[in-house]
Amino acid sequence: MRKPGTLVLILLAALWHFSALGEEAPAEPAPLRLRGQRYRLMTLEEASSLGLELPEVADSENAAHLYLQAVDSFVLLPRGAYQAYDYVLKHTWLPTEKLLAEWLKRNAQALELVKQVGAKKHCQFPLFKPKDPLLVSIPNPHLSYLRSLANILVVEGKRFEHLQDYQAAATNYTTTLELGKHVCQNPILIPALTGLYALRLGEESLSQLLTRQELSPAVLETLSGKLDTIASQFPDYASTLKMERKSYEQTLEVDMAGEEASAYFPAIKTRMDPHWNQLQQMSELPTSKAIKPMVAFGQMLEQEVRALGEARLDELTWENLKNASGAEQETMEKQLALVFFTNSVGTLLNARIMYARAETGIQALKLIVALNRYQAKSGSWPKALSLLKPDYVGKLPLDPFSSKPFIYALSEGNWTFYSVDWNLIDDGGERGNYPQFWPVKDMVYQSSPKPIPAYSPRVEGRTPGT
Repeated sequence: MRKPGTLVLILLAALWHFSALGEEAPAEPAPLRLRGQRYRLMTLEEASSLGLELPEVADSENAAHLYLQAVDSFVLLPRGAYQAYDYVLKHTWLPTEKLLAEWLKRNAQALELVKQVGAKKHCQFPLFKPKDPLLVSIPNPHLSYLRSLANILVVEGKRFEHLQDYQAAATNYTTTLELGKHVCQNPILIPALTGLYALRLGEESLSQLLTRQELSPAVLETLSGKLDTIASQFPDYASTLKMERKSYEQTLEVDMAGEEASAYFPAIKTRMDPHWNQLQQMSELPTSKAIKPMVAFGQMLEQEVRALGEARLDELTWENLKNASGAEQETMEKQLALVFFTNSVGTLLNARIMYARAETGIQALKLIVALNRYQAKSGSWPKALSLLKPDYVGKLPLDPFSSKPFIYALSEGNWTFYSVDWNLIDDGGERGNYPQFWPVKDMVYQSSPKPIPAYSPRVEGRTPGT
């Protein structure tokens, strides 16, 4: 028998409820073929029965269709190119790597399709329904390919930089940001995490390009407008959390049914409700007010679970619950609800921080573009951020973690600014281990380019010639 403490948290899953007998079934949407596989799709009415309240989006306005076409035409990276690919993705183009150049040519169609979606505001992926009782409600099979599309946009952007086509490179990196924004619009956490990856990748690549100061004032002005649009359409974590709550509760209900413990689900769900409600209320606060209480809330729950002790956790099985009665049964229901919720809260809190960091990256890019526009006109960097107003920004971009302007300093002809990150402490510009969660210090941005390490490929764990 599985112990509740080891319940697999399929955060993506939601229970499929069949239509009642005698009701007229909604018209089935046409099946989708993606990379040689055929998928059955749900209607919006079916999605609504699962708690997925999705608006109707006209095909002509929906970026998802172009993304799926790009996924379908995407050509996988050839063997022998992985090390060069990883290096280029992080650093710079390698003109001697012919395999990468050929791979980009073979993916011309996929790249062109992705670049067509930037102007589209909406992105609503079709919902898949498999044959088994658990419903994967967002098309999980293509998520890794969406990540690959973000990667290839950046790899091609690095090639454009090598060719000194900086405007094309900026377009690729901005398109990567738009891809991330679009994927995050889907109200399920796991697709959203793929979108957050693309946002971070685009932000890092574009910020590195801006340190080269090669973009014309006209391109910088256009870029400023695009970043304003992306920032105004930034994904809403609170909406994702609402959907995760429904998905988790439905997954738990299925798991309990499999253990013949369905009769206890209403009571356990009711005991989890206060935890969910408290987390939801905190998630709707601005980042600067939400992070600290959310982290403290998660830590408190973890301490309560640890306080139960290993022996008690071993006793929290479905069989023991079914054999309990009275006060002991109520105590077990309360403790099971605590364990179940705490199992998921760590992932949810980490996601909240990732959303906030992605938002911080967009605001930082807006500031970097404004700094570059100032420097292009005046020939020097501003001594204070207030000098950027009103010619280069209407109002200063704020650090989401503090709700205050980024902390800025000018030294020896170069600027540095930083966000306090999720510990909400000004660590004096000491760089943390971003994008990792520990150690947490500051998110630091600088005008001086990062040093680029030499490319040192390895063969079977050894350097060539050894």
